[in-house]
Amino acid sequence: MKTAVITYLMGDEDVLLEPHYLNETWDLVCFTNRKDIKSETWNVVYVEDKENAMNNKRFANFFKFNPFTSLFSAFNLNYDICITIDANVRIAKDLDKIVSFYCPTLFDMTLAVHPIRNCVISESNAIVGEKKDTKEAVAQNINLFEKNGYPTNNGLYQTTIMIWKNTLATQVLSSDFWKLYCNMSERDQILLPYVLWKIKDINIIETKWEDFKEEFDYLEHPKKEEEKKESLILIK
Repeated sequence: MKTAVITYLMGDEDVLLEPHYLNETWDLVCFTNRKDIKSETWNVVYVEDKENAMNNKRFANFFKFNPFTSLFSAFNLNYDICITIDANVRIAKDLDKIVSFYCPTLFDMTLAVHPIRNCVISESNAIVGEKKDTKEAVAQNINLFEKNGYPTNNGLYQTTIMIWKNTLATQVLSSDFWKLYCNMSERDQILLPYVLWKIKDINIIETKWEDFKEEFDYLEHPKKEEEKKESLILIK
């Protein structure tokens, strides 16, 4: 069985975190657009957005939501299981035990429930209020949800850490997510629940975000200078 951890380091805000625990059977792969990134434990893969169509956030999310395609493109190998972690997460414990406990047989992937909110609309308001994306971009998501009758309070996930199995269902998830994401807000959390709702035939196991944080070392992203918050979008 081929297993890997993927992280994605785009731009200058983060550093590559070396693991505190190493599983010999796991490949650690860092996709980055920085030529200065070096590591003795991570297989660093330099990537470019040759069309310059994406900012660093969107470019990172390509690898985050297309893990098996990205691995195959880099190594010409089909992987069975992949854990995707943001650049501010460090591997700290036995990955085999983590997968065995959090993503047992018959499940396609494991997601952590968002620790604060349970609705894409409330998350959209938070995104605009905290200036993580524009009202115009977030409105594209809201319009899509309303057009297709997506229910409110239908769940929300913390996508910082995700466990994926290479199944037909996760392949459909990657494809469907990316087709929509390119024309939506760059904040992936508000699109993922909708795509999962549309797919239906995908077996998700949910866990608490606090539990995932106990399995990995989670570091806060460097804080940006405080900015004035915008008014929120309308909640219908």
